[in-house]
Amino acid sequence: MRGVSAPVSAVIPCYRCEDTILRSAHSVWTQTKRPAELVLVDDASGDGTLLKLQGLRETYGKDWVKVISLPINGGPAHARNAGWEAAAQPFVAFLDGDNTWHPCKIDIQCGWMEEHPEAVFTGHRCVWVRGQAVSQDLPEDWSAPAISYGRQLLWNRFQTSSVMIRRDCPLRFRPYRRYSEDYLLWNQLLASGHAGHVLELTLGYHYKPLYGHSGPSGDLWAMEKGELETYRILSELGHLSRPARGLLSAWSLARHLRRKIICSLRSVR
Repeated sequence: MRGVSAPVSAVIPCYRCEDTILRSAHSVWTQTKRPAELVLVDDASGDGTLLKLQGLRETYGKDWVKVISLPINGGPAHARNAGWEAAAQPFVAFLDGDNTWHPCKIDIQCGWMEEHPEAVFTGHRCVWVRGQAVSQDLPEDWSAPAISYGRQLLWNRFQTSSVMIRRDCPLRFRPYRRYSEDYLLWNQLLASGHAGHVLELTLGYHYKPLYGHSGPSGDLWAMEKGELETYRILSELGHLSRPARGLLSAWSLARHLRRKIICSLRSVR
């Protein structure tokens, strides 16, 4: 039944998302198993975003919505950490302020994690919605394979708006990093022996390309430098050898070139 509570804190970092946050928050409110709370973190937007968040608290209830207003813009890592620290539930689910969830996302993902206590964090598939109607039908049979550290290094399998993590996980996003901050955390978790799984279901939606459009993801070279910096940090932490770092850096630069070509082709259509 829609509205039944789940032991989940939904956390949305918000930066100048006044035009999209209502849609995102509505997708949390209308879950078949609603998170026990929604934590909205305004990252010093300086526009009308904070007023929208305060309006959402009035609309959905002060007992369900928490609003945190950060005095200085610290980026998504800092904002997510602030929401994570304020979360009161045993599971934390991240959503960006311009993305949405499938209505059954919390029910399915939280239920799976409750049945699999060995999993510290999970993700799922997300699709780009380009104006067309998207089928919300889900297959009856699906799997949730564990993602190895080596596999994750080659390709990020965890879009942040898909991730649910146990609140007591000892690691956090590295503060004030603005690019590749999520990719770093997922790799740190796997390298440290924390199990991560991907539910092979489409339970999330984004409304712009993952790169080369607007916001932080629009600066392709900054994204690339963030990924290369991730390899440097992992190497310093002892999670990556120098030869492996060199190979991964070359692989990353090749993918960066591919993204540039794709964006160039997209711009001429």
